[in-house]
Amino acid sequence: MPRIYQTFSASPYFDDRGSHGFAQPITERVNPHSRPIVSYYMPKDVGPQHYGEHHPMKSHRLTLTNALVFGYGLDKQIHHIFNPRRATQAELEAYHEHDYVEFLRRVTPQNQADMKNLLDKHNCMEDCPIFADMWDFCRMYAGASLAAARKLCAGTTDIAINWSGGLHHAKKAEASGFCYVNDIVLGILELLRYVLITVRQEGRLMGYADIILEYSTLTSIYITGTALSLRSITQIAS
Repeated sequence: MPRIYQTFSASPYFDDRGSHGFAQPITERVNPHSRPIVSYYMPKDVGPQHYGEHHPMKSHRLTLTNALVFGYGLDKQIHHIFNPRRATQAELEAYHEHDYVEFLRRVTPQNQADMKNLLDKHNCMEDCPIFADMWDFCRMYAGASLAAARKLCAGTTDIAINWSGGLHHAKKAEASGFCYVNDIVLGILELLRYVLITVRQEGRLMGYADIILEYSTLTSIYITGTALSLRSITQIAS
């Protein structure tokens, strides 16, 4: 069985990263010509989550994916396997509006009938149903993407993989396309904390590529110096 590590500190916030407030490498820095270091993020409780009997989103596929990775021996190419902690509410609010995050935290299948107006407001309809442990589900996959971004910022990995993430349709105050929390934007914002400070003088460009077998809403983020541009691109076919 692979070794499972906890990421960074167990403090309430990921921001507790030393006197400078930024992630620092805890092992030797990656050498540019060495074998790529791969970090694999595997929130253990994501797979059992269930959107509903007839919903096309099947979280158990993540469990099957992890089983295939280990079954084919691909874990031998992975240097670090993490069971990351869940994102905090404050971390989710780095992008999402407070009222929306509060709604996600409070709503349950049992009380959703009493929150009909908020369900409509935040677009939690057929595509984005309310299901048991939805709040924990959002925090788990978002926490994994944040941990992966911070590992990259620390310079201690070349590749960071989080199969549970990539829920790119979620908006600041709305669920959309099976997505409740946009871990992609949260991860990019975390990367920008490093990129804007360390390489803005070099005029580098940071891009986000989204590959999906459907028409999709893609968030395209580019950085040049200190300028940040968010663009929504629709109807991109595979």
